[in-house]
Amino acid sequence: MSPLAGDITMEVAPDVFAVSAPFLGFPLNLYFIGGKEWAVVDTGISTTPREAIVPFMEDHGGVKALTFVLGTHGHVDHVGGNGALRSLNPEVRLSLPALDILWAESPQRHYLQLYKAAAPGTWDPDDEFEALIVGAFGEPAAIDVSLVDGQTLNVSGRTVEVQHVGAHSPGHVIFVDRASDVAFVGDIIQGAGELNTESGLRSFPLYTPVREYRKALESVRQVGVSTYCTAHTGVLSREEMAVEIDAAVKWTEDFHAFLRDLLERNDAMTLTEVVNEVLMHMPGYERSLQVHVATMAHLDELIRSEDAKPSMRGGLKTWSRNR
Repeated sequence: MSPLAGDITMEVAPDVFAVSAPFLGFPLNLYFIGGKEWAVVDTGISTTPREAIVPFMEDHGGVKALTFVLGTHGHVDHVGGNGALRSLNPEVRLSLPALDILWAESPQRHYLQLYKAAAPGTWDPDDEFEALIVGAFGEPAAIDVSLVDGQTLNVSGRTVEVQHVGAHSPGHVIFVDRASDVAFVGDIIQGAGELNTESGLRSFPLYTPVREYRKALESVRQVGVSTYCTAHTGVLSREEMAVEIDAAVKWTEDFHAFLRDLLERNDAMTLTEVVNEVLMHMPGYERSLQVHVATMAHLDELIRSEDAKPSMRGGLKTWSRNR
């Protein structure tokens, strides 16, 4: 495994480079694809273009030589730099999965739908958190190219395949460059969550529904390239990626079993009550959007498998073991 930390650039394959661009205590890697022109996979947050993209491009023809952005999905740490990059290079073309475009084009919509309305009455972010998320977007930019499953793109003279995987976001895609034997997989490998070096806590894996996440993991396993470029875990070989996928699958299985046993020992529980138990059992994780979304995804999967049943208490959904 080769996670990047600090101000590091590495060549992944001929004319394919990884650049470290950490944000808010979390690791983040951007990937540049070269040729006569340049493309970058994702743009980070609003400060990333000046902090990471421009410095790299200064040694590769300048920011005006960057003509295309391959957007894996519409979360703030992947599209937040779109507007800032467009202001530096008005001619750059931005792409993103069709299902995530509305989030990328409106920070307010992104915040309201992904954060504010994710678990109302259970996880209610405050004004300070809203300012943090909206500020990380900066000014949004219109998306030029809408991506769908099975599409191919001409990127710097290369043919790049677009594969929809979903789960982490509705539209999440991965990009496969067969000629370079490289895949750019964004955030689809969630593992056990990412460690925040500032807080010392991990963010919970973020995915929903559970079945789609497991399907997405297997899709990545089947890509069959020699090198996988991840947004937060760094650059992985085929063998290292197989280990990461196995670990991610086991994490979901263990978490699912924990929740099933928790419902077995208790009466009907609200999401708040379940999350409180989760964080007591897993104290190394932060209380955030991610833990609420993933927990709810597993609880609803228990309903689908008829291991749990839903009800309402005081206007809030509850889950109980289907005995």
